[in-house]
Amino acid sequence: MHKFLSKNKRKIELAFWLLLFSLIFIFGIKMGGGEQQIYVESSILSSNEKLIAGSNILVNTNIILLGQKSSDIVDVIIEYSILNEQGNPLYEILIETKGILLRTDILKEITLPSNIEPGIYTLNVKASYNGASKTTSNTFEVVKIDSYLLSGKEQIISIIFLIIFIFIIFGFYYSYRKFKHLEKLISIPKFKGF
Repeated sequence: MHKFLSKNKRKIELAFWLLLFSLIFIFGIKMGGGEQQIYVESSILSSNEKLIAGSNILVNTNIILLGQKSSDIVDVIIEYSILNEQGNPLYEILIETKGILLRTDILKEITLPSNIEPGIYTLNVKASYNGASKTTSNTFEVVKIDSYLLSGKEQIISIIFLIIFIFIIFGFYYSYRKFKHLEKLISIPKFKGF
């Protein structure tokens, strides 16, 4: 069952987005009377939950335009901002404009400043077009480099295990060489004289 889900994960995600888009589009037309709306979802793609100063954040943003005619491409303004725990902007907001037909997925790489302090931060992604706007938020943690690496006690334990492993390998190697030497001695024909 797990292999089936992992192999078909992308197909399931695509079916989910198509179903979600269809429902939002149908209800948007019936309820909104054709007014412009926008749906935005963002997520941080990272191999670690904790980041260090100067590292990169990969942000995936899904944008769906509702109440938009299918033949019109519109400019959507996307703003990326990182806020500290007090809600203050970390640095200048990154702004970009994308031309979108109905739906798009955008990957954006943002580099954290090298002097960022450890703590919890919020990444806001705001998308706007024709007076409609929507903001999504994601949190992430920045840690010190030394807490990102192994602690001193963990390093000592790792070194001890490494030394024990090396001794075991050398022991096997020595036994193998000794065995080969004995095998060689046994197979040498003895001189019996003339």
